[in-house]
Amino acid sequence: MPLKKKPRRVTHAKTSRKPKKSLPKVVPLIQNILIVALVLLVGGFIWSVVNNLDGRGNREFGSGTDLPSLIIRSEYEKETGHRIQVEVLNGCGISGLANRFAALLRHNGIDVLRTDNADRYDYTHTKAILRRGDQAMLDAVSSVLGLSAEQISTTLDSTQFVDVTVILGQDYNILSSYPETRQFREPF
Repeated sequence: MPLKKKPRRVTHAKTSRKPKKSLPKVVPLIQNILIVALVLLVGGFIWSVVNNLDGRGNREFGSGTDLPSLIIRSEYEKETGHRIQVEVLNGCGISGLANRFAALLRHNGIDVLRTDNADRYDYTHTKAILRRGDQAMLDAVSSVLGLSAEQISTTLDSTQFVDVTVILGQDYNILSSYPETRQFREPF
């Protein structure tokens, strides 16, 4: 009798499974805290928007505030009712200089309609030119800037949309108004 072979038992090789690492219990806690913080932040934002939409959020200017009293007016405007309109041109090439002097003029109640570069950058002296209006306008602007009589002139031109043109020259830093312009320096 032939020998019967015993059926061979097939064994499967064990798959090497790495045990799953469980997250520390601290991670879900941190996630929950972040979610709650985000919900509070969004909720606060929505509350702020809704509160300001109905007008109650603006407490600075109540109904009793006289808004026209907050507008700065020059002495010339107080006397005549006309707001002096000026353009400030950079004639020395220093970046941002026209904007700083424009801010100074605005701070003193003079309306600056335009700041730009002059036709050239080699102006040695700052000057103010009356384009339309009267001498008192030019005197008011030159007083704010600290210009001398030699630095002001009149070239009337009815096609201009400004009363006075200011051209900043290379002597800008010796003007008596220059230290005051430092507070109007652009942050970046």
